[in-house]
Amino acid sequence: MAGVVITSNAVIGNHVCVLPNTVIHHDALIGDWSLVGSNVTVAGNTVIGENCYIGSGSSLKNGITIGNGALVGLGSNVVRSVESGRPVAGNPARSMD
Repeated sequence: MAGVVITSNAVIGNHVCVLPNTVIHHDALIGDWSLVGSNVTVAGNTVIGENCYIGSGSSLKNGITIGNGALVGLGSNVVRSVESGRPVAGNPARSMD
């Protein structure tokens, strides 16, 4: 969508929706069926699994992994990897279950 920036060597899977003004940095991988909200920053070497939801305004630190089916709440700062199926939110992002 409008204003999205995808830098070198980033890989975007099938059926992924990236909303406006998001930046996906080098060597990032976004799995199939994921949604990345608006104004998100995905730092380099970050892996987002399949069927994930990354809330608008979030920032993901470089080198982390977001497991399959994970949910990142709006405006979260993710500084650690997130397990599959886990909802996280906050600054820094913490598990919500």
